[in-house]
Amino acid sequence: MHEEDRYPLIEGLVLGLSRISDVRQRSYALAERLKEVEIELAVDVLGVIWEKVLESDEDFVRLYNGLIVTGILPEILGPGRMSELVDKAQSRGEYSLVAILLDLPREGSRELPYQPFLDGALKETPLGTRIGLSANSWTTRG
Repeated sequence: MHEEDRYPLIEGLVLGLSRISDVRQRSYALAERLKEVEIELAVDVLGVIWEKVLESDEDFVRLYNGLIVTGILPEILGPGRMSELVDKAQSRGEYSLVAILLDLPREGSRELPYQPFLDGALKETPLGTRIGLSANSWTTRG
């Protein structure tokens, strides 16, 4: 697929999903779409999501975070399809994508993978301030 044809197709497949507010529903919808397309296109979609995350595109960050946090991708795709995704990404030299796919938690797992994009705004906030914000949020709830 030509580079100029790739982005509009992929954005058409996934961009509207970022507007689904429930993270599990959003992740489920994305996983279902990836299940239905050819393996080459599925790797393209995941690759573009990762590229756009690195550019801090908020819509794609929401999609990425949903896949990372929920662990729904392996559940929907199954081990065979996940293996195909990893193999295809590896054969194309997309090693960061391979690492992401191998680090996804299983459904129901309490273990969370490294999540560099979840708390972007808080990374620059000093620890004491974050603790204070946390304490304030608990006292105002109740």
